[in-house]
Amino acid sequence: MTQVEEALPGRRVVMKLFETMGLYWHFVDLVWVFFFAFFIYGEVNYG
Repeated sequence: MTQVEEALPGRRVVMKLFETMGLYWHFVDLVWVFFFAFFIYGEVNYG
């Protein structure tokens, strides 16, 4: 357990939800970065 979980034992579900949302958001950011990188690369080389 982390220190925050020990200090707020009833908030474990909420913290897990925020952790999951944060990981999902980073995944979405990576998808957009690669999508636009390949989109721009395609326009420059094949457009």
